[in-house]
Amino acid sequence: MARQGQIFLQYFAELLDTPPQGTRRVVYFDGEDLGEALERLGTMMLDAEASRAIFDGHSRLHRDVLADATPGYLKKLTGTV
Repeated sequence: MARQGQIFLQYFAELLDTPPQGTRRVVYFDGEDLGEALERLGTMMLDAEASRAIFDGHSRLHRDVLADATPGYLKKLTGTV
């Protein structure tokens, strides 16, 4: 499950010169196992509820832990420092 600010999302946003937009998510599962798809949806819902209870905001656990450090890392990686 992609997290907001994840490195590959920031990388392709920079590469394609397209800013990341919004915080809405689309839940998509490519497979035939409905149980697995429902587990993934349940994980997202649990993350949102735990985030509300612990951090007083629904999106905190949907955000990548390294999101703030990623822009600097990508600059070093691509040589655009």
